[in-house]
Amino acid sequence: MTDKLKKTLICFGAGLILFTVICLLRGTFSGNGEKLIMGICDAAFAAFAALTGLGAMVWVSGKGLFDGLGYLASTTKGLPRKIKNEESEESYIDYKSRMASKRQGHPAPLIYAGLAWLAVATVSLLIYFIQA
Repeated sequence: MTDKLKKTLICFGAGLILFTVICLLRGTFSGNGEKLIMGICDAAFAAFAALTGLGAMVWVSGKGLFDGLGYLASTTKGLPRKIKNEESEESYIDYKSRMASKRQGHPAPLIYAGLAWLAVATVSLLIYFIQA
């Protein structure tokens, strides 16, 4: 089993846990027919939204969107020291290149698992409309 497949299955499992919790909280499994299918559709869509949203956040942070906030935080925490000593600090370009070398998050497993949950939600919605 490849590392990418393993990560995708772990993300799908996290979606399965979320799916199960939502179904149990809504009482989906105690219903019949329409309530069961609609509950499955809702819970699968919630798992899709959570996994895909998290994947989007990983992608955005991997592109360096939050580097400015990190640089701001790193420069303001040493502000009292700088007022006393006037020492040189790391420039924003240096900070950005240092952070780019540290990045290792890949959103693909989260996106793939989220799309699988979207497929489950779509199939259950189609079953709901065919049955109704």
